[in-house]
Amino acid sequence: MATKPNQENNGTQLQNHYAIQTPGFNSSLSYDGDALLKVSCVNLNGQPIKFQLLQDGTSLILAKYKDLLVNDGFNLAQLPAGIFTLRLVQGDQCIERNIQKKTQAIIFE
Repeated sequence: MATKPNQENNGTQLQNHYAIQTPGFNSSLSYDGDALLKVSCVNLNGQPIKFQLLQDGTSLILAKYKDLLVNDGFNLAQLPAGIFTLRLVQGDQCIERNIQKKTQAIIFE
């Protein structure tokens, strides 16, 4: 069955929310469009899962998970407005989704 861009086989997608099901893991990615990015994964086969946040091919965040269950959050407030790529990699599986940050960076001095 063919999928539409940013849509899984079962058609699950909400604005900035992606439910990803693969043979190796199930994952949920959600982003509030401003600062909070949440990553949840259930590791089905025990292989490490790598999460990356990229912009223009540059990795801004890298996390590697080996646990069975993962719930992690990232604060993107200090990143500029723009399009970012979320990447999940396990073995030879690579899943990418794009998100858009609409707010400008908050700089703390």
